[in-house]
Amino acid sequence: MKQALEQARKVGKQGEVPIGAAIVRNDTISSASDQVYTLLSAQANQVETRSDASAHAELVSLRQAAARQRNWRLLNCTLYSTLEPCAMCLSAALAFRIDSIVYGAPDLRLGAIVTHQQLLNQSHPFHAISAVVSGVLEEESAELLRNFFRERRQQQGSQVRRPVSGKNFLWKLRKH
Repeated sequence: MKQALEQARKVGKQGEVPIGAAIVRNDTISSASDQVYTLLSAQANQVETRSDASAHAELVSLRQAAARQRNWRLLNCTLYSTLEPCAMCLSAALAFRIDSIVYGAPDLRLGAIVTHQQLLNQSHPFHAISAVVSGVLEEESAELLRNFFRERRQQQGSQVRRPVSGKNFLWKLRKH
């Protein structure tokens, strides 16, 4: 999760919504006593950078992980995200055969696991997420988002033109 948070911090400074994601594969051999993990990808939101509404941190990370291991089936992998995945990202995680999901902050507007929708309550025809863990580094994840949008509102507030009222408003509409 710390890798995902680091990605979110970086991209937030570049004007993207600060959401990060990472894919980690569990390479532990069942007879081994030590856990072995491989970081396959760590990415951030790239919606604005790419002018691509599907360039969410989770999707970019899933694509990179699949490319890195040359297999779209991300078996024994965990998706870490600083924000609860939306329906698009959760569907992609299922399509990529992600084993488990760990996320930080809930997404009250678009979350597809518990807050807005509960899509995992519906069985998927090919795959099931075996575990979901929420609230990991939740405060850090939420604080990044709160600060980002607070700063954005302040910047926009200084640039907002106030609407013209009354007769002047109608006059300005007709002139333009």
